[in-house]
Amino acid sequence: MTFKCPATGFVFWPVGNGDSTTVSVDGQARLQIDINHLDSSDDDSSASPVIDELEKLLPKRHGRPYLPAFALTHPDEDHCRGFARLIDEVEIGEIWCTTRVLGESEEDLCDDAVEFRKEAERRLTASIDSNGDPGSGNRIRIIGGSAFLEDKFGGFSEDYISGPEEQISVIDGMDLAGKFSALVHAP
Repeated sequence: MTFKCPATGFVFWPVGNGDSTTVSVDGQARLQIDINHLDSSDDDSSASPVIDELEKLLPKRHGRPYLPAFALTHPDEDHCRGFARLIDEVEIGEIWCTTRVLGESEEDLCDDAVEFRKEAERRLTASIDSNGDPGSGNRIRIIGGSAFLEDKFGGFSEDYISGPEEQISVIDGMDLAGKFSALVHAP
């Protein structure tokens, strides 16, 4: 089954237990919240092969599918299953994550959560090295307080930290004010 993104709205992918939601603005997928791609999804009509469907929906950039942003709400396997494949096959402009992902013990994380954290740390370092915005493909937005970051990632720009009650309307450098806004309720 092939899905179409609405011009503006959401696709709540059928993935059984877990979450996988695509936010569409101006007819393009702009933000993927969590991913739960199941290896059995090709054979199981109750689960959507999320990554395969995204690759069909996304525009191409540099010859690869381009997803402006990926947000991980928390590192449980049913929220990040398939991330290693996604980052390998899709160009992701920026990622959003909470400090929880960065602070958890690696032994408590599934393989895809470990890959997500490695990518987050790579992007944090790129941001610090560039004194702010490292550009698309290297951007990261931290959802939550900055105190945790100071210990390990001092020098990370406050411009890319969003706390409770803040609105986000910029995705991978694109200002979508008036068309899109995400409210950070709590990290």
